[in-house]
Amino acid sequence: MAIVQIKKLKISAILGTKPEERIKKQDIFLDITFEYNAADAISTDNVLQAVDYEKLAISIKNSLSSSKFFLLEKIAEFALEIVFQDPRVTSATAQVLKPNALKNAKHVAVTLSRKR
Repeated sequence: MAIVQIKKLKISAILGTKPEERIKKQDIFLDITFEYNAADAISTDNVLQAVDYEKLAISIKNSLSSSKFFLLEKIAEFALEIVFQDPRVTSATAQVLKPNALKNAKHVAVTLSRKR
């Protein structure tokens, strides 16, 4: 099994419950970790046998950027839904970080995990 990590994917999205957060996109960061059986990719050294993490990151970023959310939890679930569109993925974790969400805190983060 291979574990792939995408760290601090920067996404601009509408997120939050305050009126001012519903108007302008803000930057959030997403960590995605997923696991899949990479035996075929390893034995053939063929990119077509691997989960394309660049394509996955672009899909997540484009989908999240064009949507509006109230909750970090919903963004994490939305990202996991995209990851699990690839049937080879057996498990995944999404962590969403919202910078400056609280006074005196660097960020707030929500983490969700799922297994097939």
